[in-house]
Amino acid sequence: MKARQVNWRAFFFWYTYRGVLRAFVMADFQEAWFRVIAPTLIAISKGVKPDIGRFWSERTKGGSKDSDIACVLLWLLAFSKQSLDCQGGASDRDQANELRKAAVDILNLNPWLKDRITVLNHSLVCRATRCECTIVASDVAGSHGARPDIVVMNELSHVTKEDFAANLLDNATKRPNGAVIVATNAGTTGSWQEQWRNVAEQSDRWNFHVMDEPAPWLSQEEIDEAERRNSRSRFNRLFHGVWGSGSGDALDQADIDAAVHRDLHPQRRMQKGWFYYAGMDLGIKHDHSAIAVVGAPAFVHASVLFLAATGNRRVMRGLEKGLPN
Repeated sequence: MKARQVNWRAFFFWYTYRGVLRAFVMADFQEAWFRVIAPTLIAISKGVKPDIGRFWSERTKGGSKDSDIACVLLWLLAFSKQSLDCQGGASDRDQANELRKAAVDILNLNPWLKDRITVLNHSLVCRATRCECTIVASDVAGSHGARPDIVVMNELSHVTKEDFAANLLDNATKRPNGAVIVATNAGTTGSWQEQWRNVAEQSDRWNFHVMDEPAPWLSQEEIDEAERRNSRSRFNRLFHGVWGSGSGDALDQADIDAAVHRDLHPQRRMQKGWFYYAGMDLGIKHDHSAIAVVGAPAFVHASVLFLAATGNRRVMRGLEKGLPN
């Protein structure tokens, strides 16, 4: 098995460019992930039940999820001693095509392998080993009823249909000698995806792997620009793996929490000398409508107007001291 692991690593991280053998640069987090998953793939290729059959891979944006998963699938298709049926799930047809394109890129760098693997619209096939990987999107019917040896659920945080993802994992339970790989970015707190994450993190059956920093091949200039372009919550979610509230990007969750005083209570009626403002968010198709009324004493109202006109910091300090308890 040790020699087979060495062959597996050499197969994926060497390629020919203009007649010269070159090596891919592999980050430490990729090395760690492949070392853990390799024995499972070798066991499945021999028809043996692996010691670890569930893998949670959570990475930041640009963390090579598609390419690394494509490596795993291509290795199984090309070298399995058993006929295998693999199933890859994605959030939609565009995302499913990303996984397919990642496989095509690897095949183009390895012409000898390209002759062995046939790329179809929605599947990858190796006729020599009688192995096939079907790529299914959540916006296309057909995830239910299969009996795959390998299930890959890609970009779980973007899958809107829980039933689709659940069907894929339920299909995997039919093959006790198989494996499940979930790959995702950080998502939304309180979501069903976070519930699945908690199950994986707390279970001995799962290998739980998180890469929560910007990918090492992203330049600092690229990261700085992304930070300026995105809200704080979105930037932290995509590039630092921080699961966010999902309540919207207009205001950061930390600012909302800081504005809430839990020892205060709503007013039941209008107060003399107060000004009141109402704001409404009208839901047309999917969301509920909401209305909120905020009141402030007259001196706060006048001070805020003055502050907006002058930017006087002393006024703000006075507001902080003068707000009623």
